[in-house]
Amino acid sequence: MPTFFNFYITMNGTEEKIKKATIDLLLCDGNFGVTMKDIANKSIVSRTVIHYYFRSKENLLAVVCDEIVEDLLRPKYQILFTDYPFKQKILNFIEHAEKVSEIYPYLDIFLVSQCKIYKNLQQYIDSTKESFGMFVKEICEAVTKEEISNQDPSNFIIDLLAISNYSSIYYDFIKKNDLGKIFNSDKTMFKHRKKHLYSYLFSNNK
Repeated sequence: MPTFFNFYITMNGTEEKIKKATIDLLLCDGNFGVTMKDIANKSIVSRTVIHYYFRSKENLLAVVCDEIVEDLLRPKYQILFTDYPFKQKILNFIEHAEKVSEIYPYLDIFLVSQCKIYKNLQQYIDSTKESFGMFVKEICEAVTKEEISNQDPSNFIIDLLAISNYSSIYYDFIKKNDLGKIFNSDKTMFKHRKKHLYSYLFSNNK
C-alpha cells in the first residue's frame, strides 16, 4: 500500500524536521533552487546544526531525494503496474495522485525537471521502463476493446499524468491570485475532478 500518509505524519525530531522542511520547500513550494538559508528558516534549525547532521546541502538533498523516490514516487507509480483490471488501476491511480498532489503539488514537476540533476531520480525512471512497457501493452489492449477513445498510448499516458497530477498547482495559482471569484469557485471545484478525469479518459466506455 502507498506509504506517503505515514511518511507525511511521522516526521519528527531535529533530523526529520530538517528533511521535512527541505521536502516542503521542494514539493510544496516548488523551490528547486533551495538554499541552506531557506532550509534553516523553514525548519527553524540553525545552519550549523544542519551541517552537523548532513555535512553539506548536496548530501542533504541526496538523502531527501532518496526518500522522495522510495516513499512518494515508487508507491504512486507502482499502482499502474499492479495486476488490477485496467480501469480499476487507473481509478486507483487518479485517487492516489490527487491525494498526493494536495500535499505535494510539485512532486511530479520535481521528477520531470530534476531527473538529470539527481541521479537517484534518473535511476528510478530507468528502473520503471520495463513496467511502463507492460502498461503500454495494456493501453493497446484497451484501445482494441474500445474502452478508451485515445488511439495513441503515449497520448493516453500524457493525459493521465498531466491532468491527474497538476490540478492542485493550478488551484494554488487560482487561490493565490484571487481568481476563484472569477470562476465562482473554491476548493470544491476539485471535488468532482476524479469523475471528470475518469469520464474523459474512458469517453468511449460501452
